Amino acid sequence: MKNLVGVLFLFSSFSILAEDIKIKAIDLKNDKGPEAHLSVKLLGNLNDNPQISVNDKTLQITIPNSHVAGKIQKNINGSLVTATQFDRDTVVIKAQLPYSLQGKESLVNMTLKDGSFEVSFPKGSGSLAPKSVRVISRSPGGLKLRK
Repeated sequence: MKNLVGVLFLFSSFSILAEDIKIKAIDLKNDKGPEAHLSVKLLGNLNDNPQISVNDKTLQITIPNSHVAGKIQKNINGSLVTATQFDRDTVVIKAQLPYSLQGKESLVNMTLKDGSFEVSFPKGSGSLAPKSVRVISRSPGGLKLRK
């Protein structure tokens, strides 16, 4: 009987230590410089490291032992960033970028902080920053340039 109580106590202590993480917010920052930053705010402590994968224009972060309430989806400067519950205990965050990260996988870095983590990655030629575009329109009187 004492062994049974000891085993039950052991299992309950493991469940207390294996705290779930809740994803509070995601944001994509495009400051001046050669890198963009994807920041993820958390509620709880990370016990397992998130996994990063790069597939052409998609940056994917898999966070084990985590949950997100509903789905977070943001369109930021031409990039679509989503956080979805992949399975019972895993959240997947995807950033679909307007440029490819192919061949730049080694330049993707993660920084863990208290209550958040940040993934930095190189900007591509289809930069996230809005561009000034010249529009040429035809009118009966000839060509006109607009800024």
